[in-house]
Amino acid sequence: GAAGATGRGEAVMQVCGARTIVMRMAEGDHPTDACLYAAKLIAQKTTLKRLLDDKGRPNFDVKLYALRKDGAFGSASLWSGATFAVSEGGRHRPEPAAFLFERE
Repeated sequence: GAAGATGRGEAVMQVCGARTIVMRMAEGDHPTDACLYAAKLIAQKTTLKRLLDDKGRPNFDVKLYALRKDGAFGSASLWSGATFAVSEGGRHRPEPAAFLFERE
């Protein structure tokens, strides 16, 4: 499969985001679950005070996306409200991304 990300690149690189997602898919995770796994790692590794909100959550967003070789796809974000584009059979549509934290 394949994976990528947008957002705070340093946070994604710290957890080897794309590789982590692809490895999780190779172990059987659905692409969405693999993206959520990487998002959780990013949240856990974010410890610099200037990068955290008053509840200890990352104060930035990252969007992760993945495509498995059988065509299954998924996406996840640190924060709610993200969407990603899907193109199938010549038709295009937005899909909501899974997320870790609800925007208040």
